[in-house]
Amino acid sequence: LYWSSQFISDMNGNAVVARNRSFALAARDFTNDTTRPYLLNFTLDLDSNDLVLTFSEAVKIADTLDVSQVQLQNAAAESSDNLTRHTLFVPALVSPDGSASADEDACVVRVRLGAADVNELTYRRSLATSPSDTFLSHTADLVQDMNDNDVVEISNTMAKMAAAHTEDQTRPTLVSWELDMDGTPPLLTLSFDEVVESSSLNVTLVTVQNSPVVNESYHSRPYTLTTASMTPSDDGITLIVEIGAADRNEIKRRRQLAVDNTTSFLTAVPLSVVDMNANTLVSVNATPVALYTDDTTRPVMVNFTIDM
Repeated sequence: LYWSSQFISDMNGNAVVARNRSFALAARDFTNDTTRPYLLNFTLDLDSNDLVLTFSEAVKIADTLDVSQVQLQNAAAESSDNLTRHTLFVPALVSPDGSASADEDACVVRVRLGAADVNELTYRRSLATSPSDTFLSHTADLVQDMNDNDVVEISNTMAKMAAAHTEDQTRPTLVSWELDMDGTPPLLTLSFDEVVESSSLNVTLVTVQNSPVVNESYHSRPYTLTTASMTPSDDGITLIVEIGAADRNEIKRRRQLAVDNTTSFLTAVPLSVVDMNANTLVSVNATPVALYTDDTTRPVMVNFTIDM
């Protein structure tokens, strides 16, 4: 330790004798930090996909943080009836969709949740919808402080409730779509950027057209699906629509509609589907098909009649 003469004075106003850097005073005694850090609180923002952990002291984020030691659960005690839980994924195993911290060593750790974690959380309807069903537990291997002390574990039987929770307010978007006209039945596959509610899908608001610009001639005219088509899919980022016979036949009657990848475009309005927080779809405006499978199946005569 070294100091200037302005550091302190005695009771008579005499300044302390200065000590410069070259003659610094060695400590007579040193007690190492053996106090383990602990989690003070946490917040979950499912709109920005951030999990923010605040610890009692600075922790080594880059070297020791292991988010796979974090479990989010919908009750304080794991023994509770109807417990729903999710353990965060290891980034290295699910890259680039895993969760990883974006901060340097600090008391506050901001974990950016990957798509895989966000989708798992939003898929579970009774987990992380508000502070009252957002609890966190973790093992002692979650992180270490600057002196390699392990964090104090939070048991899954005494999980900590979120200090704040922000719900998802971001509207889902259609990432891509595929059309298989050779399937039995033909299949329309819709892929979204987040989990959507399958029961909310309204196929009568989904239209197939042959170009970005609407053409009203019969064989090029857009076709809007009817209730003859439906999805058997569960909630998820991908919904598969089975195209009903009436819709299939009407599409095939139009010789310049959905006959290849250059004549297959999709339009859908916001109320076509909603995510798990009832956010409506971002409008889809004549998005080209990502993968088209042509009908190569030969027709089969189903029956015939003779009238004598």
